[in-house]
Amino acid sequence: MDLLESEMYSPDTIYAVSRGSGMAGIAVIRLSGSKVSRLVVDIARSLPRPRRASVRQLLEPVSKDILDEAIVLWMPGPNSATCDDVAEFPVHGSVSVIQALVAVFENYEGRRLAEAGGLLTGRCSNTRCVTAVAPG
Repeated sequence: MDLLESEMYSPDTIYAVSRGSGMAGIAVIRLSGSKVSRLVVDIARSLPRPRRASVRQLLEPVSKDILDEAIVLWMPGPNSATCDDVAEFPVHGSVSVIQALVAVFENYEGRRLAEAGGLLTGRCSNTRCVTAVAPG
């Protein structure tokens, strides 16, 4: 099984951070998998309407400290790029914000950092999900 196949058949919720090299004003944290809705509710208090940008305060789930005020996008599967539930958080690009949010995600069972290309593959058998987002 190659890297892309291992991502396709993993039951984990995966996440990835995307930002420019060096200093960046914005970073995008993407999550995909079965536990994404719970993560969104825990840090943004509720799920936004599907496929609509919503500004929310992002909270640390235990202390309720505000980590950032950011846009939250919710794309429930199977009608998402990966065919799983997907959330995107375009957040402020400071290292402290990114580290705080990643620390929150790391506290959830069944989640892990995506391998390179992992959020491009999808887990559905319908190849439209893979080919719709795959580069090249």
